[in-house]
Amino acid sequence: MSPFAIPVAPFRPGNQAESDAVLDYLPMPQGMRIYLAPTLRERCDARALGGARGVLRSVLGVLAAYEPGTPSEAIDLTPYDRATLRVLNDVLGEGEVSARVDGAQRSGGLIQETVFTGLWRVVERNGARPVDRLEIGAAPAMLAPKDPAPPMMPLPDMLPLDVMNAPSILSEVRDSAARWRAGHAPHIVNLTLLPLSPGDQQLIDAVLGEGAVQILSRGYGNCRVGSTAIANCWRVAYFNSQDMLILNTIEIIDLPEVVRAAPEDLADSRERLTQLIDWMGEA
Repeated sequence: MSPFAIPVAPFRPGNQAESDAVLDYLPMPQGMRIYLAPTLRERCDARALGGARGVLRSVLGVLAAYEPGTPSEAIDLTPYDRATLRVLNDVLGEGEVSARVDGAQRSGGLIQETVFTGLWRVVERNGARPVDRLEIGAAPAMLAPKDPAPPMMPLPDMLPLDVMNAPSILSEVRDSAARWRAGHAPHIVNLTLLPLSPGDQQLIDAVLGEGAVQILSRGYGNCRVGSTAIANCWRVAYFNSQDMLILNTIEIIDLPEVVRAAPEDLADSRERLTQLIDWMGEA
């Protein structure tokens, strides 16, 4: 695992390309990330290897007791030395999801999912000394909203002439965000299906603003997720393997489902982690 060189940029889905009359098929996906068996360095300290196995046994215990829908649980890594952390970095690797959390209203930090879905490496900037931990669960606690966001700013009295659909879209977002409660299904506004002018795009971006959380999920293509300045309101953009925007949405939910680890993925991680611990005992 690299020291969190996470390619998570501020959310900017870009303007939708104007449609052409020519039928143009999207290119097929060219590749995706898959699970690869872990490797260890040729010279691996036995004490560090034992310490790493102890951490992973603790993780396995949490996974065995974890119930879907419950908050994630954390294992503090700050007491462990560099050799033990190096072994953990080697065997845990880097998964598909990376995140960055900024902002003055919450402690900042970096998040990297490991190759075991639902097992997250979190480095939190909390004072002078960063806090390094593993979190086990559908999503790290740092991604959850912690402070009430201000209400949506009102629209300006005078709108540019090319603004058409943005006011009605923003009204729908405001009403849905005000009604949404934990446990409700997400309310999704699909911007890809709507005719939006450049003025519409600019007004939506300006009114929703940018929040503290930026997330990148990589698979066949990239999915960029960004919180907004509105509580429980997210921008979600899907790109194909050619980095072409194919779906652009606004989601009203506490955290988009694309970021969360599914229960079946957590069960699969538990099985593979058991195999890893056994393999490390033989290494």
